[in-house]
Amino acid sequence: MADQVVAALWDLDGTLIDGAVTGFLVRHLVASGRLRRRRLASMAGYNLLYKLNLLTPAGIHRAAADLISGWPVAEAERVMAQVVDAQVRRQVFAEAVERIAWHRARGHVQVVVTGGPEFAARRLADHLGIAHVLASRTAIRDGRISGEFAPDDLCFGAQKVTRVRAFAAAHAVDLARSYAYSDSRSDLPLLREVGFGHAVNPQYLLARHAARSGIPVLRFRSKVDG
Repeated sequence: MADQVVAALWDLDGTLIDGAVTGFLVRHLVASGRLRRRRLASMAGYNLLYKLNLLTPAGIHRAAADLISGWPVAEAERVMAQVVDAQVRRQVFAEAVERIAWHRARGHVQVVVTGGPEFAARRLADHLGIAHVLASRTAIRDGRISGEFAPDDLCFGAQKVTRVRAFAAAHAVDLARSYAYSDSRSDLPLLREVGFGHAVNPQYLLARHAARSGIPVLRFRSKVDG
């Protein structure tokens, strides 16, 4: 339809940035003495399972939420802002910034679509001039971060597509003419949902699938300092 718009949908970890927001949060908490050794060992186990594609979406979200579970919301927002501003922004790929500018010049609606922490995604999206964020929702109870969450709170795999379809309906987005970018095989449903899916620095399983199916592969290497 002529009145529909085109969107660019961006995964965050490994796509817009080199690394994962949760990893940078862990480093910050270790450096500031706020992460106990037992929890650090637990996070190392989660990270290994994630790299082996053995961690469920709920497990990924639970690991991230557990880092700040019980914190007052204002404190969690403050710390996440520190992490994004001091560490994450330095890991943004220059090629991603160039691609964002390319979409902006064409009037495309841009969205960060991530299973990562909503606080961090919004902070980074604002920095990059991306107006919209779809992220895993952080549960809040009595003004504090809660480790409890419902399946609908997640934004992984098929849930990403559900959230994207709802966004597209609300913003008159033509997904058949839209773009998506991700490094992970878990985002194959999202890459298939749009007309122009791209694998960015793909992990092994996505790289193998992209080679078989003809999904374009982009290599982002350079960093934008802050």
